[in-house]
Amino acid sequence: MSRFGLVLAGGASRRMGVDKAALDIGGVPLLRHVLSVVQSVPGIGEVAVVGGRNRSFPGMESTTFVVDEWPGEGPLGGLVSGLRYVSTQHGASASVVVVSCDLPCLRADALLELVEALESPGETVSHDAVVSLLDGRRQPLHGAYMSRSVEVLTESFEAGNRRLEAALAGLGVSELPDILGSCRDADTPEEWAKLVPKSADLQKRSDKGVTFRPYE
Repeated sequence: MSRFGLVLAGGASRRMGVDKAALDIGGVPLLRHVLSVVQSVPGIGEVAVVGGRNRSFPGMESTTFVVDEWPGEGPLGGLVSGLRYVSTQHGASASVVVVSCDLPCLRADALLELVEALESPGETVSHDAVVSLLDGRRQPLHGAYMSRSVEVLTESFEAGNRRLEAALAGLGVSELPDILGSCRDADTPEEWAKLVPKSADLQKRSDKGVTFRPYE
């Protein structure tokens, strides 16, 4: 079974105050860091970045960029756009690792666990998706999806739904606890500082509060 990856990078980053994709983590932009983690999952072929604009940084020159067909309308539109690309290029039976770009703690072993569970369903279960469970909540942007799931997700989106969690109701979805904390995201400067302790070195105080030095 073919394996591919999608990194969703279309968010507005309003709560962070700066573009999350450009935050510096270990000397590289967060988007590039997340991309490299997905690329390191065993068996992964092409990994594409999905967003409303081409977001490239040094070291990403050969990366495939897929345009979010509905920019500004939430992650469901980005997921549908990405899965459409994979389904068109690689067929309906591909396994697709899907993550958002704001995961500084992302781990390849956690993603491998998800995709292996997707590809090895139980005797009576046929998975369309396997997503992580953290603190009792599903994390649909830290999961693995069959590319065929794009049909159901597209129907939900075209019916007017913009909530990713609601769209998953039409799929066969299983959950795996994220005991490694791989799917903890950072939406605010405070969350970023907790998840990335060294980020304190990248902060500067101003009259308007805490801002972050983006990757340059």
